[in-house]
Amino acid sequence: MMRSIVLLSALAVTGCHHHEREGCQDRSSHSDHRDSRPHGDREDREDCEDRDGRRDGSREEGDASADGGEAVVPGSDATVAAIDAGVSAGCRLDRDCALAGAGLVCDLRSGSCVTPSQCSADSGCASGERCLAGRCLGGAAVCQFASDCGAGRDCVDGRCLSACGALTACPSTQACVGGYCDQPSQPGSQCSRAADCAAGSACAEGRCVAGCDATRACGTAEVCVLGFCRVDTAPRTFCVRDSDCATGSVCHRGSCRAACPGGTAAECLRVDVAFDTCGSDRLCTNPLELRPECARSADCASPALCINARCR
Repeated sequence: MMRSIVLLSALAVTGCHHHEREGCQDRSSHSDHRDSRPHGDREDREDCEDRDGRRDGSREEGDASADGGEAVVPGSDATVAAIDAGVSAGCRLDRDCALAGAGLVCDLRSGSCVTPSQCSADSGCASGERCLAGRCLGGAAVCQFASDCGAGRDCVDGRCLSACGALTACPSTQACVGGYCDQPSQPGSQCSRAADCAAGSACAEGRCVAGCDATRACGTAEVCVLGFCRVDTAPRTFCVRDSDCATGSVCHRGSCRAACPGGTAAECLRVDVAFDTCGSDRLCTNPLELRPECARSADCASPALCINARCR
């Protein structure tokens, strides 16, 4: 399948710091996803400080402009002006892709012009990428287990999302789609241009969305992408070092894991019955992690979704 025609030469997400860390939310309302949550996490932590400088989902700034000149920070007025003038290779709206090729649309999560359906299988993507929801995504941008997403989120078709329902509302800029907070799935009718929206907002896909830059931060569970606030679906770690975990557990690939030095399941069962298998690396795991049912919703029978490596 045709892959992205125009890519951003520098995609950075800046100026959007979470004021309320989603990673600190109580997971008690998601106990039905216990089969893939990490164990051994320190329960008595009262703070969620940014231990490694970027655990709140923020990104580092790029240092190259589209034309090789002075650096332009995505989300800044300079970047927006460059895109609107046709100088930058990025996009903010579908109309920005008109000159890039017929039928292209703007992928608002990456800020690049793509075909509506970029891929149908992993074979249509570059090495190291996976095809998820018609888009080629790199391994660092996708998840498979809840343990990839940090506290309070599930892995839904390769994207980390927060659950929602009658008792759990989504942020005002998001919609509850299939039980999870996400970008609204259908174009709106609120606006056709920025002038139709309140000051500081922009018109995207018929909806007034919050604008953002170095001085205007996004809300909880959102990141700033090319001047728009978007749902943060990136994987997030539970831990960065062993000291972040309970005594007897270690930080393994961002998740706290109990050790089983003797290689027996009994050692694991004494810590958490949901992780009843001692893996070859002498760390406790569960059968689902060793033999996942799915990696994407396409692996499941319709209309089931792949949630935390299980078809549901």
